[in-house]
Amino acid sequence: MQKFLLSIALFALPFVTKAQGIFDIWEGTTCGGGGGGPTSPCSLCDGIIVTRNIVTSLFEVSLIIGGIMVAVGGILFMTSGGSQDKVRQARGTLTSALVGVVIALTAWVIINTLLSLIAGDGALPWNQITCS
Repeated sequence: MQKFLLSIALFALPFVTKAQGIFDIWEGTTCGGGGGGPTSPCSLCDGIIVTRNIVTSLFEVSLIIGGIMVAVGGILFMTSGGSQDKVRQARGTLTSALVGVVIALTAWVIINTLLSLIAGDGALPWNQITCS
């Protein structure tokens, strides 16, 4: 089973990084230098944007991991062969994956709402913060 999960992880790695674009935490800041870090002094608003970018990147990775775990749970269901222990394991895997995705979504909404309130940017969409 570990070899199966490792092969799925290696297959999904290029999608997770999205050609390194998913971890560009300086995107949208006035001080970011093309992914290489700050090139000029950063403001508080830039710090909020970097925090939002980090939270969003972690959320995207958690969705990918959740999707992989749902697939693993489905495969465990299909290969259970009527064994109650394997069905219980598959159901536990699916339940844990879905609960994890719900927790990640809730955390993402709460953190982005707080960051939007801290930035004082009441414009829609609420999860887009712009520095002025």
